[in-house]
Amino acid sequence: MFSKGPTSHIPLLGSLLSDAIQASNQWKMEQRLGESTTDCLTTLIPEGQGEDISITLWVGRIEGLRMLDLFKQQPTWSALPKHL
Repeated sequence: MFSKGPTSHIPLLGSLLSDAIQASNQWKMEQRLGESTTDCLTTLIPEGQGEDISITLWVGRIEGLRMLDLFKQQPTWSALPKHL
């Protein structure tokens, strides 16, 4: 898992996320099947009104790694030492 990217990079997300989602295997499979919805975006809403919502995205591997580099995210946890 990676996080701790500079806050100044957040405005760069824009079309990067859209392009990265559309490069995912999940998106491509859904498009081949003619789906009008996608599971590339999932949202977890906790019960507490004051808690933040968690959004998970499925993105293409190459695009995801580019974003990781662009946002200079740091490793915070990984089950395997050489996961990447």
